[in-house]
Amino acid sequence: MRFVLPALLMVITACGGNDGSNTSTGPLAPVDVAVTRSSNGCLVSHNADAEVNYSLGTAQAKSLLWSCANINTLTRVGVEAFYAFDNSQQCLIERAVRSKLADCTRRATAPATPTTTASIAMRSPPALGQIGGGAYALQPIDTEAISTANLTMFGLSVEVSSNTTHFGSSNPADPEIVLSLGSQSLSGLRYFLPGERQLSNLHPLVTQTTSPGDTYTFVVALKDSLGNIVSSTSFDVTAP
Repeated sequence: MRFVLPALLMVITACGGNDGSNTSTGPLAPVDVAVTRSSNGCLVSHNADAEVNYSLGTAQAKSLLWSCANINTLTRVGVEAFYAFDNSQQCLIERAVRSKLADCTRRATAPATPTTTASIAMRSPPALGQIGGGAYALQPIDTEAISTANLTMFGLSVEVSSNTTHFGSSNPADPEIVLSLGSQSLSGLRYFLPGERQLSNLHPLVTQTTSPGDTYTFVVALKDSLGNIVSSTSFDVTAP
């Protein structure tokens, strides 16, 4: 035991001396966000702590991350900038910038495996209601979108469409059938956080040519900023 005990003490002392948790390095100094773009808006360079490269459908996308930064008139904030590939310019174009609470204890890092997944579900059974003559309207639809991603998602929207022309076709410019999700960014598209959920009430689609007993299939789709379907659900309704 006289030989074992000193050896153990030496190991313990060595571990304690190398434990960085006992040493405080102090808070990080915020950096001024700097992004260089070409004359046509293409991303050229940046000073982000980390960049996350991933795909939206078949298109390239990138998120830039700062954990402790200054941007515009904001100081000591976290910053995320979202870029998506633009086919006309053939490069990455900035689509949104958002601020968040700073973490000035460490620089931001990218997740090992970026994911941009989410789900959409119905919160109540939909129905068609007669509004006069041969006109029917799909009753307001309650949906719930949930992010299961490990990245902030930008530009998510919920879209309702019908399998027939009686109710028209999906039109992203029509606010009655498309709803943007998330919170307002500093600039550009709205953002949806990892783990966030949002309840939405969508306005009805109306037709003038439906008859009692006619059955229709509707699709509720959660789409990303490039129009790719992230998640979808469908339902059938019969005109009373």
